[in-house]
Amino acid sequence: MIFPPDAGGPSPGRVPFPKDTIMAKKTWIVGAACALLLFSLPSLAQRKGTVVETMNSGGYTYVLLDTADEGRVWLAGPQTQIVVGDTLECGTGLEMVNFESPSLKRKFDKIYFVSRFGTKSSKPLAHDPHAGVPGAPKLAGKVEPPKAGSMPKADATVAELFGNASKYKGKAVKVRGRVMKVSPNIMGKTWVHLSDGTGKKGSSDLVVTTQAPVLAGTTVVVSGTVKTDVDLGAGYHFPILIEDAEIETEPAD
Repeated sequence: MIFPPDAGGPSPGRVPFPKDTIMAKKTWIVGAACALLLFSLPSLAQRKGTVVETMNSGGYTYVLLDTADEGRVWLAGPQTQIVVGDTLECGTGLEMVNFESPSLKRKFDKIYFVSRFGTKSSKPLAHDPHAGVPGAPKLAGKVEPPKAGSMPKADATVAELFGNASKYKGKAVKVRGRVMKVSPNIMGKTWVHLSDGTGKKGSSDLVVTTQAPVLAGTTVVVSGTVKTDVDLGAGYHFPILIEDAEIETEPAD
């Protein structure tokens, strides 16, 4: 995790240098802000190859892709109609090592989670690869939040967490919602923005940190401990935050 220099104060016997300390803290703040901006942008790098194996499980499509540069590579993304022999393009994705799929009961030495698939026979990556597939999440462009009342409640809704922060503080809860945004590899964690259609402006966006792979546009159930009034510095303050959550992706209808 990234910490600002001298976050814990000067050590005993050490003579602090105020100017250096202030400059170092400013540098950390600028660096942290740049990292958050960088990882909020979609990856421009691409991977291309021929599909030699594919399967659907647990709301994901798993693809073994034969590429010219890397050989055969395993990928996972939102459940999509893909057939063996397709020429497929996608972003480089988020690498997971020794990943075990509970639904497949299979372990992958290395697999890359991507936000979407595109094939030459369908639509380009700039469009929704799930267009025309009933119930599939719409991942291209802006993810639309769910309508109020459209999602079954788990332990609590997003609005209830914001409205009763003191009640839920320090407690383990489960929340169901749609993944609106994913920012991986920030301070060693993946940051997820979740909406369930409840709440108003300022109280409808639940932020979750996790180590689990997760894709924008999917419906998930997050399980974790609620923290309140979390201040990370650099202007990043969270009234509600669920840290180190476990995430279960629900299959598309």
